[in-house]
Amino acid sequence: MTRIHLIKKPLRMLRVLYLVGFFFSVHLALTAYVNSTFLGQYINPNLVGVLFAISYLIGIIGVILIPKILNKVGGYKTILFLILINILTLSSLFFLKSVYLLVPLFITYIVINIMISFSIDIFVENFSENKSTGKIRGLFLTIINFAWVFAPLLTGFVLSNNSPSKIYLISSFFVIPVLFIFLFRFKKFKDPKYNHLSIKKSLLIIKKNKDIKKIFQISFLLQFFYAWMVIYMPIYLIQYIGFGWDKIGIIFTIMLLPFILFELPLGKLADTRLGEKEILIIGFIIIAISTLIIPFLKTTNVFVWALVLFLTRTGASAIQVMSETYFFKKTKIEDMEVIGLFRGLSNFAWVLAPLLASLFLIFFNYKYLFLVLGILMIGGIYLSSVVQDTK
Repeated sequence: MTRIHLIKKPLRMLRVLYLVGFFFSVHLALTAYVNSTFLGQYINPNLVGVLFAISYLIGIIGVILIPKILNKVGGYKTILFLILINILTLSSLFFLKSVYLLVPLFITYIVINIMISFSIDIFVENFSENKSTGKIRGLFLTIINFAWVFAPLLTGFVLSNNSPSKIYLISSFFVIPVLFIFLFRFKKFKDPKYNHLSIKKSLLIIKKNKDIKKIFQISFLLQFFYAWMVIYMPIYLIQYIGFGWDKIGIIFTIMLLPFILFELPLGKLADTRLGEKEILIIGFIIIAISTLIIPFLKTTNVFVWALVLFLTRTGASAIQVMSETYFFKKTKIEDMEVIGLFRGLSNFAWVLAPLLASLFLIFFNYKYLFLVLGILMIGGIYLSSVVQDTK
């Protein structure tokens, strides 16, 4: 086999995985901003955050267990099984009639998607070269974010007809291509030899490597931001500002544009000129200031809200691509449990954030959630300033 052929094969498989990332992300994005309002129709709105916390806690356990599953079963069979369960769960949520079925089905949906996301990461990392990690991760995230921009418009259209459960059925249609792509294109996927590290040893690796430790903390902050925004921003815009889903769809589409516009160029920039540190600092400055503005907005002007939320995601896009790039430059495909812990700790933010928010809302007004969130993002500026660039 020639060297050219060896080079072309990873590139070809990466292109296939980019397509996987797009379809899978459309399905995630369709439901992401609807989940909290959908759940609120069946259970006490104050318990929505608790249900999210329970779901992500079990998801962390899933991420911890999946390396062992991959070692025994292999990535190909594992991801096919997870995708099948996902399709069945989405279909069941559409036909749901009983609140007693809602809770286990929703938990299953969250857990399965966390595990699928982890598995896709392993496939992408397997076909990536370390020197191009920033470019590959930047392109992958950009393609994923095209899906996140497209989805709110479709969500707004569906929900304008007052059919929230239809979102889950439509979402399942986008998972079916993912199933067939893995089924036919990755039959011959060869799992790498994974170093089976214990969680204790993984924690020791992180403790010894200060840079990885800081990236874990940065990723945690970003996921905390996402959790509060995804769960509580739709409720805030509907119940306190007075927007309908037709307008929210437009706002969220504009809001998510930075993930398309900035992540790919920033990934390339981190590989060539600037280091990750500088971009992370700028990202946290932008996200902190723009989030602090939210509690003071009284207007019902769609484009003012779109602009402010656009700025929050401008900061988030910089933080996301830099933290991903930095982490995967510092790890190897064999470091399965370290990667798992990275995802698990990020998901822990989705456990802690809704629990703290539920407690906070007992004593304070809804809008002050975002004031606290902005203050927390200021802490990311310090964390970024002590990170050592990979260059």
